[in-house]
Amino acid sequence: MAKKEFDWDEGVTLDDHSKRKHKILREYFRKYLITRCTYPRDKFRLTIVDAFSGAGRYDDGSPGSPLILMEVLKDTFNVPIGDG
Repeated sequence: MAKKEFDWDEGVTLDDHSKRKHKILREYFRKYLITRCTYPRDKFRLTIVDAFSGAGRYDDGSPGSPLILMEVLKDTFNVPIGDG
């Protein structure tokens, strides 16, 4: 397997393939949450594993997939996340 080094401290450019991934991730995760929560059972436990996630933000300030998942969760259900 090829190994690609990223300098996350200095910032990484958000490439087109990652932009497409983020768009799909936003749309799919939102639809999944709405569909899953339409017919809830007792408790809904959610575990998310993004094996290909990068850092929190790219050099242009765009959020990476970990932050996108949190934003979609917050925006879909008005869930308070973090300190705010």
